[in-house]
Amino acid sequence: MNRHISILFTILMLLALALSACAPKATEAPFEEQKIEEEKTKVALMVPGVVSDQSWNQFGFEGLKQAEEECDVAIGYSEEVAQDEQVEVIRNYVAEGYHIIIGHGGEYEDALATVAKEYPDIQFGVTDGQALTSNMVASRLSLQHDRIKPRGVRSGRASSML
Repeated sequence: MNRHISILFTILMLLALALSACAPKATEAPFEEQKIEEEKTKVALMVPGVVSDQSWNQFGFEGLKQAEEECDVAIGYSEEVAQDEQVEVIRNYVAEGYHIIIGHGGEYEDALATVAKEYPDIQFGVTDGQALTSNMVASRLSLQHDRIKPRGVRSGRASSML
């Protein structure tokens, strides 16, 4: 019985050796590994005014710059984007390979929704607007104290907190 096991083992070893000769030759690994640079996420921002207005537009731009620093994203932005130019500007960002396109103000929501329907793999965002498609996110902001206080009071009263 031991002789049979020994013969079987020898046959298996020879078979393994023969099969290994049929395998393609391994290529040599390079001396130094080459680092493949990953493509950065590209984020674009459109603002209705200039980014140095010390107000709404600058607020959005500073958020974009913070994302560039903290999240290591590549950024682009367009100032003074009029409503009749919005769809074209958004499509240009898509053509340039941007992954996230943000309109800073509710006036961008319709144009963003139009283009978002055409490009479901790209993320779109609008501040102080509504998400009109599944690949769109929105935030409701209000920087005006006079608008915030009444909303807060109404919300508190509605929830029986006041």
